[in-house]
Amino acid sequence: MYLGQNFKKEAVAYEAFSAEKCLELSCFFTAFLADYDCGYQFEGEMHDFWEVFCVLEGNVCVSADERIVHLTGDDVIFHKPMELHRFRIEHDRPVSVFIMSFAAEGPAMKSLENCVLHLSPEQKRNLYQVISFLRENLHSFKPFSESVAILEKNALGFQQFTCLVELFLLSAAAERGRILASPDLPETVVYREAVKIMEKRVGEWPGVREIAADCHVSASYLKNIFRKYAGLGVHQYFLKTKIIRASRMLKEGKSVSDTASALAFSSPNYFSIVYKRETGVTPTEYRKSGLLKMNGQEAEMHVHKEGTD
Repeated sequence: MYLGQNFKKEAVAYEAFSAEKCLELSCFFTAFLADYDCGYQFEGEMHDFWEVFCVLEGNVCVSADERIVHLTGDDVIFHKPMELHRFRIEHDRPVSVFIMSFAAEGPAMKSLENCVLHLSPEQKRNLYQVISFLRENLHSFKPFSESVAILEKNALGFQQFTCLVELFLLSAAAERGRILASPDLPETVVYREAVKIMEKRVGEWPGVREIAADCHVSASYLKNIFRKYAGLGVHQYFLKTKIIRASRMLKEGKSVSDTASALAFSSPNYFSIVYKRETGVTPTEYRKSGLLKMNGQEAEMHVHKEGTD
């Protein structure tokens, strides 16, 4: 309780209300605009931080874990930490997107897991404020890391940028006008079922034929589906599933030995070799730092306009 006096010299009691944050950003990794030509395919990635993928123009097919979603202009998908995601351009016109990745905590972020939105006027206005800020303040087109290093010296400007991003995320969490997933095709149903089977049998090593049989399709059909939507072979995708599960277990405090055993690796040493090959760090390093590298290298950071030309 806080005490004060009014102009009449009377004692006044003020009740304090705590300003708890629903979400809070701790750091940024990437922020860039990009144009992609028809036929472009992003090979896919997973990382232990959030990513916002917004389609400004065009049509994009996005896969995120077991989900297949078709996005058009002003559609946004939120990729949660350790979500395996990729995209491809299917139609005959180029696509413009805005991609931003960051680390964030708070209960509001939970509501953005598996979230796909068609931006409302308020959400669109908030997101375009973020894009406009980047264009106006980081117009040197230096790598994002260099530009933000400069911006960080201006604490006021950097906090303004952070607040703009948080405002967009809050508007998305508060007003979830979700797009329904694209109508199911036979192949997307099979893809989703296969991913669920992998999640369920992550402590085993079922072969491709065995997974295909569980989905009531041929092995060759299943392989074609995974090449189309995941950009990976079935075995490669299953290995990624194991790595994601391993990362969660390590972050929860499980030992390297127990994690390797639970995921059916032949030995902790072999598990460590595979884990480092897939993530860029050893399981022990990840347990200590809680950080992964992207595709075996430090995350590349951008603010410039990228393209395929």
